[in-house]
Amino acid sequence: MSNLVAKVEALLLQESLDTLCGASVIYLTIEDNTLPPYNDVREIVDRAVTSSLAKLTIIYLHLQ
Repeated sequence: MSNLVAKVEALLLQESLDTLCGASVIYLTIEDNTLPPYNDVREIVDRAVTSSLAKLTIIYLHLQ
């Protein structure tokens, strides 16, 4: 699951805000042509968002 979190995190940190959408995030969670259960996808996205926010906060604080 950590690999999926890393994929979603990379999307959140590297793509422009204009290109981000829920479908992109859902697509990244698919492995072997199988979409995980809703609760698993939600956990993956929650972990990726939390991790991304922490990294963005650190970057922001260094710029101040």
